[in-house]
Amino acid sequence: MTLLGLFGIFLLIIISISLATIEAAFYLAKRRNLHKMADEDSPEMEKLGHYFEDPPSILMPIHIGTYTAHVAMTVILTVLLLDLLSHWAVLVALVTMFVYLLIFRLTLPYAIARRAPERVLLTLIRPFHRYAILLRPITTLLRRRAAGLDDEDSNGQSGSVRVPSTHSE
Repeated sequence: MTLLGLFGIFLLIIISISLATIEAAFYLAKRRNLHKMADEDSPEMEKLGHYFEDPPSILMPIHIGTYTAHVAMTVILTVLLLDLLSHWAVLVALVTMFVYLLIFRLTLPYAIARRAPERVLLTLIRPFHRYAILLRPITTLLRRRAAGLDDEDSNGQSGSVRVPSTHSE
């Protein structure tokens, strides 16, 4: 179980750093530099153009992935530390995750993306786009709920059911 847990944490670290690096590069990139680096008709430029036009379409999958990875890392770390530290396992896991977030979620991705954010985006956009497509049902639902469009029917009206009155008119 320990080896499997450590492998799981390692995998989650890779996912977390990758997604955080895409986010950092997205914030640091300049569109005019992207156009210089890639062909206008390239699939990567088309995808990036969509993401720049609609930032939540890139940011929501990033946040869902990083938050899920961090919660899972905290749980796995706590489970691994329970036998070793018993009562202190939760505190040690939380402090460890706090330090991890400061170094590997906030500092390292910006250090990676700072020198060439456009290149980072062009490199990572293809695998990220596949991931974003997988999460599209969730992100679409969340975006609709945030906009107040819970369950629209085909007429564009709210999905609420009208209950006929029992009083005769």
